[in-house]
Amino acid sequence: RETSDFKESLLKGRSHMRYICVCVVLTWITFPIAWIIGPAGLAVIPGQAEKITLAAMDLVSKLTFSGYVYYVRNKWTNTLKEETAMKAEAEAAGLDPPPLTTAKSPVTGLDRRTLKHQDAEAEKSKRLLLVLTNKKSEPAVEQTGEKEAEKEAAKEAGEVMDG
Repeated sequence: RETSDFKESLLKGRSHMRYICVCVVLTWITFPIAWIIGPAGLAVIPGQAEKITLAAMDLVSKLTFSGYVYYVRNKWTNTLKEETAMKAEAEAAGLDPPPLTTAKSPVTGLDRRTLKHQDAEAEKSKRLLLVLTNKKSEPAVEQTGEKEAEKEAAKEAGEVMDG
């Protein structure tokens, strides 16, 4: 739920993250069932059959999960390559870059523009933290470019650094 901003769950939603979770649940639910019908449970099947069944289910669950993750990664990589190519073509022609071909992240289902904004805010926070920690621990050892970046980060945070 957290990865989809509480818009999806195991029972509803259309993101790949949800499908990966459903894949894990469906393939792993068979393990306790095999144990229950095996010799340690109801003894419906012999021990050798249980071992073979567990090995086969292990293989199927891992291949299913890995295959689906590979499919999602491949699909997402191709989408990003297409967007990059379209952006490069637009820039070469002197045009504005086209909008994103996929507004939602295929993994989480969240709006990518919102995620980029959140990433930018997180980067600002990291720079501010870096400024504050460097200011306390290493005030005399700074390079020119780093000092300018620190001043900019401090200005964004509303602080004034002493030069």
